[in-house]
Amino acid sequence: MPGRRVAFVAGPPPLIDALTKASEWSMLHGAYVNQAAATAVLRGPRDWIAGIAAEFQQARDLLCARIAQFGAITAVTPGGGPFVFLNVSRLRAGAADVAQILLEEFGIPTTSGDFLHGPQHLRLAFGAGLDVLSEVADRLARAVELIGVRANGGSEIQCRNARGPE
Repeated sequence: MPGRRVAFVAGPPPLIDALTKASEWSMLHGAYVNQAAATAVLRGPRDWIAGIAAEFQQARDLLCARIAQFGAITAVTPGGGPFVFLNVSRLRAGAADVAQILLEEFGIPTTSGDFLHGPQHLRLAFGAGLDVLSEVADRLARAVELIGVRANGGSEIQCRNARGPE
């Protein structure tokens, strides 16, 4: 449950025992509201899950297809999760500066890869509707044009699936 930081895990007993030992004391402060919401999700109907998964896949595919057209930045199509990791190493600004420009001048919130052990990358969420993501892609294209590409070209990695070639 994004924003609620509630999860569960299933696995063999030795793994569960180890995870319990590692996390039981840090989980004592879990908010009741979060626990009640997680319980409702787990016990409630599940028919909505397939629809959400399809929506995320459409959003991911739209955003990655648009990024692949830019040439100056690249991304790996994620196999799961609601984020695309943009490789901005070819741009004339570092990732932290690109993140600031995207937010302040184009209204696109990203997280600098410096916080994620990927210093030449940005994390961009794609959990919005297709119309919003299309606008984000348009703004991203304008930002890339404004920032410009390094003379040496930087990375040449193209948009690809995280599981390998399609």
